[in-house]
Amino acid sequence: TARLCNADTYACLYTLQHDDLVWAVAFSKLNRSVVASCSSDRTCKIWNISNGECLKTLEHDEESAVITVAWSPSNETQLASGADDNKVRIWNTDTSECRELVGHESTVYSIAYSQDGITLVSASADHTCRLWNVANGTELRIFRGATAGVFSIVFSPNDG
Repeated sequence: TARLCNADTYACLYTLQHDDLVWAVAFSKLNRSVVASCSSDRTCKIWNISNGECLKTLEHDEESAVITVAWSPSNETQLASGADDNKVRIWNTDTSECRELVGHESTVYSIAYSQDGITLVSASADHTCRLWNVANGTELRIFRGATAGVFSIVFSPNDG
């Protein structure tokens, strides 16, 4: 589970329930009334932060722990996730359809959108980071050279 708390009072407002370990949560920048969570129960869930209601459950079709989740900064219905099946998924949260980005050879631990939402970068236990075109899912570049798994990745705020 994850808990949504008031930062001023420290009061727990809602418990965001999953059936297994919750790995990550992400607030949408475009729709400030929702948060997404991901879990070892192979789901991403979208929650209404004003009442704690689960609005949607996005299920991975394989037995995979979903490790990371990120909202698009340019499309309020687009959510990306990374899992221990080595795949990145880009979801349409309205239709629950997803596109799989395949290339990593081990668990995807972190994902991040560029500020304009055009590209996505993923980091993996396979010692690589990969840059993807969000619109068509094309792998644009592989960054090699890490001597261990890469567990976190971000874009610079100015994408520089």
